[in-house]
Amino acid sequence: MQCANCLQVVAVTYYSAELQKGAVSSELFSTSHALPEAIAVSPKRLSESEKVQRWSTMWLTIVA
Repeated sequence: MQCANCLQVVAVTYYSAELQKGAVSSELFSTSHALPEAIAVSPKRLSESEKVQRWSTMWLTIVA
């Protein structure tokens, strides 16, 4: 999802037959919550299977 005002990506989702995962930008919570240091990633350097593996381990499970 992208903010209509500033065009910053604020949330992302991934759906497959086995997984429903998502992540939100930590900047949304930076002033109200003490969050751990952000992890820098270069998704363009990851293969498709490496991306799915990362998403399945690092992102949150979406509960419907």
